[in-house]
Amino acid sequence: MALKPRSAKKPSDAEVAALADKLTDKQYGGITPEVKVEKQVQRSLALPKSLDQAITRASAENKLSGNGPQNTSAVIREALEQYLARRKSLE
Repeated sequence: MALKPRSAKKPSDAEVAALADKLTDKQYGGITPEVKVEKQVQRSLALPKSLDQAITRASAENKLSGNGPQNTSAVIREALEQYLARRKSLE
């Protein structure tokens, strides 16, 4: 397979800006403008091994599908938010 020679043509400023805008919309670790940034607090949790494996599996499946929280702390955070919302609605 032959390699194509690089083009001598430089992209225009408009093309560069359009590509930057397109890439800015990606959510790979970036913070979307509507998300409120809140100070994080670290906690230690003791979980049964089966629950830890289920959380890890859920985060891995989310990474592959591109939907939902994509790391274990985000899966736990979302579950706690849902639990607290249910609890508040029962009061």
